[in-house]
Amino acid sequence: MEHRRVVMEELMDKINVLRREFGDTNARLTEDVEFATNKNIKLEREKKGRILEIMRKDQKILRLQTSVSDEKIEKFIEKEHKKTDVLHKSIMEAHKEILIRQEEQDGELKPWRKCRICFEEYEEELEHSPRVLECGHTVCYRCLWKMADPDGVLCPFDRITTICRKRNLRLLLKNFAVLQM
Repeated sequence: MEHRRVVMEELMDKINVLRREFGDTNARLTEDVEFATNKNIKLEREKKGRILEIMRKDQKILRLQTSVSDEKIEKFIEKEHKKTDVLHKSIMEAHKEILIRQEEQDGELKPWRKCRICFEEYEEELEHSPRVLECGHTVCYRCLWKMADPDGVLCPFDRITTICRKRNLRLLLKNFAVLQM
């Protein structure tokens, strides 16, 4: 019995030691969690502060940019557009002249300048305007009209159907690249 009491006291002492260790560990963990939470809060505040600083700088830059006269900017842009248009037109004309000379030397039109079905040259007018099928091939509007059926237009080159009603054929994209060359 005495032995039992001694064993019980030893066990109670061990339990008390374990309880104290558990309490100490729990207190340390609580402190660590509080420290980490405080550190995260501090980092979040710093991050928000940096974001606000960047936003202030952006606003300052915007104010400086808008202080430049909008009229001057518009005039400058308009002037540059005119220069670009003039250059574009002269380049296109030069390109056209080169093609015409090459065609005169060869004695016939380049194959991409005419419809591959009726062999008529593409033109600005509706009937001979180049239209692009969904597959990417180009044919003139007149041939497109002749090929159209209720299901759409079946490309004669690769047999891919372009779904478009006959009355909406005008809505197919016009191949301006062919017209401008």
